[in-house]
Amino acid sequence: MCGLLEIALLETDADRAALASEHAHLILTSLISSCTPTAPEASDALLLHSVYDLPKGNRVDEGSLWGDYFYLEALTRVSRPGWRGYR
Repeated sequence: MCGLLEIALLETDADRAALASEHAHLILTSLISSCTPTAPEASDALLLHSVYDLPKGNRVDEGSLWGDYFYLEALTRVSRPGWRGYR
């Protein structure tokens, strides 16, 4: 999502920028509706259903630090369009 939102800002072709932004918003909407805990005590993570290493069965269907980070960054980018975190 964050990469798509960044591409939307940097893309010089308006159609491609709009497409990147649209897809980022679709992914974010999907995560909000299907991957967030329904109750605060349900999980320590902001996003559920992450996978660290599926072939080894390691940390499957749990929260992850990097998932939460990029989720928060995407929410920030969408809610504060002028935000620039690491430039």
